Amino acid sequence: PRAIRRYGAAVEIGDSDYDIVDEDEKRRLREAVSACKLNRAMCHLKLKHYADCDKDCSDVLDIDPTSVKALFRQGKCYLALDKWDAAKESFRKVLELDDGNMEARRGLQSVRVSVCVKINQRIRVTGTTSRRWREAPDIFPHRAERLEDVRGHLS
Repeated sequence: PRAIRRYGAAVEIGDSDYDIVDEDEKRRLREAVSACKLNRAMCHLKLKHYADCDKDCSDVLDIDPTSVKALFRQGKCYLALDKWDAAKESFRKVLELDDGNMEARRGLQSVRVSVCVKINQRIRVTGTTSRRWREAPDIFPHRAERLEDVRGHLS
């Protein structure tokens, strides 16, 4: 919490750039504010303050849509909130910008595993999956009636 307060104070100071006239200085200040927001987003993520994490990442992405750190942290946040489509999209954008990013690859894998776990839970409770799970083409390339049908997609 202390780190969150300190990053917040830095962001407040940085957002009050009304007396800076030099465009280069304003750009550097925006970059510093973005770095503080990314650090604060990481703190929020660790503390499971997902709405605050998402807000900080979104603020950074509004300024720089190619921020790999913001996209990755937002993906982790969405994954924790079971927003799998959004998480997958964030991780895919990271990989478009940085193809060798192994953490983003693991994030995509985590999305697949999370979906499988939910499908497995659903099967145990009801004996079948709901229509929503069977029609999840954006997560899995085909419809899955049983958990065994989707295990091949985890490798």
